[in-house]
Amino acid sequence: DDKPLLSWLETAIWPVARAMTEEDAYVSGLLGFVENIRGGATTVVDHQYIHTEPGNDDGICRAADETGLRFKLARGWADVDYHPSLMEPAERILSETTRLYERWEVNGNGRTKVEFAPLIPWGCTDETMLRSYELSKRWGAGTHIHVAETQEEIDINLEKRGNRHIDWLAELGVLGPDFQLVHSVWLEDHE
Repeated sequence: DDKPLLSWLETAIWPVARAMTEEDAYVSGLLGFVENIRGGATTVVDHQYIHTEPGNDDGICRAADETGLRFKLARGWADVDYHPSLMEPAERILSETTRLYERWEVNGNGRTKVEFAPLIPWGCTDETMLRSYELSKRWGAGTHIHVAETQEEIDINLEKRGNRHIDWLAELGVLGPDFQLVHSVWLEDHE
């Protein structure tokens, strides 16, 4: 509570994220899912963007599978301007999300769904956003993105692209009922 979001990420989240293993992801997933079940939730959406070990997403999906919850893995990604160990090239984002979709949704238990989750507008290129959105549409899946969480992030997008988060997404033509906007704290009336 005593730090701005980006400072908190840098000092509290990124150091832990860089060291997270598949087993850590599995155990933390179990803990989170049990907490949700105890609170009465039967479905969980997780914007999971820690891919520092190849099986991190599989660990989370395995935990969801074992708890019996309905689960949507919103596989987070950033391909520019983020912590170097948490960024991925476009081809890896697309291929790994496709692998997870085929493993856990197409060939899974029917309770796990997979979708793309661009992390934040200023961490995504237009090209990768459009490619992931088109693939997600082909699957009949959604897209999950954090937007307008802080004024600082709006300012980053204004400096980088000359527009606000929602205006950028509208210009790309990706907004619609299958596009989930998370946080959305610093919106203007027209947005």
